[in-house]
Amino acid sequence: MAKRVLLHTCCAPCLLYPYEVLSREGFEVVCFWYNPNIFPYEEKMRRYEALRDYCASQGIELHARLSVPDDFYRAIFTYTHLPGRCSRCWYLRLLVTSQWVERLNCSAFTTTLLVSRYQDPAEINRLGMEVSSSQGVEYLPYDFRDGFQWAHDRAKELGLYMQKWCGCIYSFNARQRALLRRRKKRKSEGVRV
Repeated sequence: MAKRVLLHTCCAPCLLYPYEVLSREGFEVVCFWYNPNIFPYEEKMRRYEALRDYCASQGIELHARLSVPDDFYRAIFTYTHLPGRCSRCWYLRLLVTSQWVERLNCSAFTTTLLVSRYQDPAEINRLGMEVSSSQGVEYLPYDFRDGFQWAHDRAKELGLYMQKWCGCIYSFNARQRALLRRRKKRKSEGVRV
């Protein structure tokens, strides 16, 4: 029987490559959704529904833990600036995932956060090992970033919903500011916006 691994999953596109790698390595992958950072609520539900539908279409086991934004804001309360804010958010999601490992008859956990070229896999893995030590469950450190582009292209082929920002209100606002700067720049260059 294959060893079951609980894969914290942030979205359907980020699931693709880690799922392939873990499956090839002989693991039975169980997905776990816990992402209290995602803003606004409509975006959170859009990401969850895309993941739920993809998992259902592929016969992938998915479990979700309800969360509220307060979980996220309590975790980052004194760390509202980078890089501490992201670390606290990653830690929270890894901690909660670790607490579900035995409940779902898994023997280890890891996360799809390790596929994004916009995240810090060394820090995520450090936090995963810290959680592993404190919770007494095995953490599997990976760096899935070499599959980022493949997963991005594959998600487009499959028509999966692809978000435009990491998730939290801070990344949402950063994206809005970047879009505004681009529009202003194009306007100043005489490009029709």
